[in-house]
Amino acid sequence: MLVVVPKTDYSDWQKTYETLAEMVVPRSTKQLFEDNDSGLFSVTLFRKAVDDFRHKARENKFTVRDFHYNEEEMKADKEEMTRLCTDKKKQFGPLVRWLKVNFSEAFIAWIHIKALRVFVESVL
Repeated sequence: MLVVVPKTDYSDWQKTYETLAEMVVPRSTKQLFEDNDSGLFSVTLFRKAVDDFRHKARENKFTVRDFHYNEEEMKADKEEMTRLCTDKKKQFGPLVRWLKVNFSEAFIAWIHIKALRVFVESVL
């Protein structure tokens, strides 16, 4: 199961997750992801104890998230990631060439604006 734990409750999670239900595998929690205010932990338990674990976790202010593994979706996501990576590699070369050409023009225009600004300030 996947559980969202607030950062302030990490120590409470480590102390209490094994006792939330009877059939939780000891030392099975792993932190999968962390953001500014919470972390995503996985925990392993038997199917019989899922409802009891959800109820006790909710009492301790831990949020249990549903996750269903679907091999077809995972395979499709991997294929899309590889396709996107190859597209990125194809577009990188032309983008760098375009940036080299247009950076000089943008820089020249910026310097002209700065020169005009200095001239206007000196006249005023």
